[in-house]
This record gives sequence, structure tokens and C-alpha cells, in this order.
Amino acid sequence: MRVLLLEKSSWMQRGSMTWLESEAHADMYECAGFVVTADGAINILAGSTLGGGTKINWTASLRTPDHVRREWASPPHGLAAVAPGSISFDNALDAVCSRLGVGKGTAMSGPNARLLSGLRQLGLHGEELPRNCTSSTCSAYCSFGCRSGHKQSSDVTWLVDAVRAGAHVITGVEAQRILTQPCQVRQIAVRQVPYGREALRCMSSHRTASWRWHALESAPICAIGTAGFSKAGLTAYDCIACILFPACSGGY
Repeated sequence: MRVLLLEKSSWMQRGSMTWLESEAHADMYECAGFVVTADGAINILAGSTLGGGTKINWTASLRTPDHVRREWASPPHGLAAVAPGSISFDNALDAVCSRLGVGKGTAMSGPNARLLSGLRQLGLHGEELPRNCTSSTCSAYCSFGCRSGHKQSSDVTWLVDAVRAGAHVITGVEAQRILTQPCQVRQIAVRQVPYGREALRCMSSHRTASWRWHALESAPICAIGTAGFSKAGLTAYDCIACILFPACSGGY
């Protein structure tokens, strides 16, 4: 199976992260973080970078609670396969947690340790959150990107797996139309889009820039070519994954 993944924004490599709030928001958040609900009541901080929300959210990684699974399994949803006690769904959660390195053992900060101690003294429930992080310490800059590579976001886990299995990843393009035939994608119409700080400059000056086709390079996702890709279309792909708002895959 030939698989192509399209990401409308960029891939922010660890060496390019500044940990400055303004630059992180411009480079890795949808509309630089200025997205709100229709009534303006709630800010929506959505990731807009290869890795999506897993790139900019903290590392808390919680298994789907039983009360949520019961709701999904009940009418009108009727998803019996995810009901509490479903062995297949439990195995799927185990596989995800294993791939993301989810575990406990965090070196808590002073305030968090005191909060947990106070809860226990009051007889209230309190416990350490499991995290998808390979380090016991935390930089506290998770929302600005993980420069150490310890956070197991999707761009250092699932997407690496996909590329090693032969998938291609192209960033800086947005799918407009996909033409298919039975069991295959034949052509895809795309437009190149600016991203990050350059996109903000374009927006503020009301200009349209000229963008080149952009592919990933170097570790952790390395040497991804654009074989078969041209402005006219693509050679046949079995699957096109257009990553706009990636689904949750750990690290929230």
C-alpha cells in the first residue's frame, strides 16, 4: 500500500524551537492561537504543525474512562466494541500506551507535591498522572514544543512508523480536491499555504506569497522524497491522509 500524508502547516524541528511564546504560537498553533468559538466565549488552542495537538499539549495521557465507554456503547451510538470490558479495545489502549511510552514516575514540582500531599491528608483522591514522556523531569515548556525529544508526540512515534513503512509526508500543502477510482487515489488538487510567522506577515500585509513544494528532511523523520508528486497530480496512491486537525493520539 502506498500512503501519502499531507500537512497544511510545517514540521517544526527541535533545533528550531525557541521556547518563546509568540514564536511558538505563530509556528505551531492554528491561527497563532487566535481561534474562538462562534460566540467568542472559549479560546480554542489547536495545534497546526506536523504532529498536531500532540506537539504542543502537555504529556498527560489518560485511558478512555469507563463512563465514556459506556456512553459510546449505549444508544444512539451503539458502539459495543468499545464497551467497558471489551478485550479488543483494552488491547488497543495497551498498544497505544506502549508505543507512546505512557507511564508514571514524574519528579513532581514543589507545588504539585504539596497539593497531592494535602489531598491525601484530607482523605480525597489524588494520584500522579501518567505521561507519554521518557524523562522523569519536565521542562514545563511542553506547550511551546519539546526540544529534548522526550515527549512522545505523533511526529516522533506514529508518523515515524508510517515513514519507515514507506509512507510519504509533504508539509505546507492543503488538499482541495481528491480524485479517486475504485480502491485508489489517482489525483489530488492541492494548494500551497504559508505557515508560522511568515503566514502572519502575509496576513498582516494582505499579500499572497509564492510557496515552494516542501518536504521533510533529517531526523527523526528522515529523507522523505516526493516521488510521484507534481503540480499536475500524483502517481497512484492507495491512501491520502490530509492532516488538518489530527485526531487525538496521546500527549493531551
